[in-house]
Amino acid sequence: MAVPNPHPPPPTPSDSAPAVRLVPLDVLRGVAVLLVLASHFQFTFQAHPVSRAGLLLARVAGAGWMGVDLFFVLSGFLVSGLLYREHRRHGELRGLRFLARRGFKIYPAYWLLILVSCLVDDMPAARLDQLKCVATQLGLIQNYVCYRWDHTWSLAVEEHFYLLLTLAFTLLVRRRTAEPFRPVAWAVPLLGLTVAAWRCWLRAAHAEFDWLHQYAASHVRLDELAWGVWLGYLHHHHADRLAAFAARRRPWLCAAVVIGFLPPTFAELSASWYLPTLGFSALAGGSMALVLLAVYAPEGARPGRLTRLLALTGLHSYSIYLFHRPVGIGFGWLMAHHVFPAADNVVVVCLMGAAFVGASISAGILVGLGLEQPMLRLRDRVVPSRAGSAARPA
Repeated sequence: MAVPNPHPPPPTPSDSAPAVRLVPLDVLRGVAVLLVLASHFQFTFQAHPVSRAGLLLARVAGAGWMGVDLFFVLSGFLVSGLLYREHRRHGELRGLRFLARRGFKIYPAYWLLILVSCLVDDMPAARLDQLKCVATQLGLIQNYVCYRWDHTWSLAVEEHFYLLLTLAFTLLVRRRTAEPFRPVAWAVPLLGLTVAAWRCWLRAAHAEFDWLHQYAASHVRLDELAWGVWLGYLHHHHADRLAAFAARRRPWLCAAVVIGFLPPTFAELSASWYLPTLGFSALAGGSMALVLLAVYAPEGARPGRLTRLLALTGLHSYSIYLFHRPVGIGFGWLMAHHVFPAADNVVVVCLMGAAFVGASISAGILVGLGLEQPMLRLRDRVVPSRAGSAARPA
């Protein structure tokens, strides 16, 4: 799949961006995974709404699902950047090499999660159903058929998208023009409008909200990843103009964040017409604004302790995201057996939530250090990067 380009474009400032610029993006990843953790712990708030404060916490925590939308845009921005940089450095793309490197990153921890589920499941009671769901997980089609772990639907969406992205970019590079990725500038907005219209039609055609087909299916969520690719195109090919825009329009970018992320805190996803239709598009817009605010943030400020902790959480966000659900099951068992005190007030609920978040982050970091990082080092030896070494936060 290597396709040479006889007119490689010259380097741009984005290719030599300082490593510190990735720290705010790791912070965003940390915020996104904390939102997801809050969303999956919200049942405790809902089960014990003892005060208005408890109800408010339940509402805010219940909106944590929008962390996945932030993940999608961030992922599209960062992963497409690898392809943009590879083409800029070498004038070609090697799609199979890119997919192999991504496999080293994604699959070891994912397969470990599936193995753990097979070991702990009481499978004789429903062996065929369990085996079917494990098979769909292995085939990464769980967001269309059935799943053993419901949160892995987003991983299936991403993998479907990057297969399509690799194919599309390979075809674009075959055009052998000076700027083969220029169609991204108009194709992604067109895709975004089409998918948003499709979501509106689905919501109008179904009286009841269907989580699997209106929320988790790849073809109704690809636009959010694509918007990240679009932003990455601007960042890597029109960096000066994008930086000037971000500097001049910071208040407007902040307003876009509010418009995108505030409505989910006041409405239920399954009961709303707006959220699963145009709401996803607004969240993508708010996420792009957050990425711009992070990437083009004023330099010079020294990261504080909270920033470093969020960046560390973001660095291991993939493993944390994968293994927070098994941690949640174990935590629920402890709660059911009265290991923890009864959640009779908001303070106790918050302490229990903090314990769940801490246990999930600890488990993710352990998996990251024990499995993910060694596999990434092996990947760099077996399949070295052609996009340049990725900067890491200190």
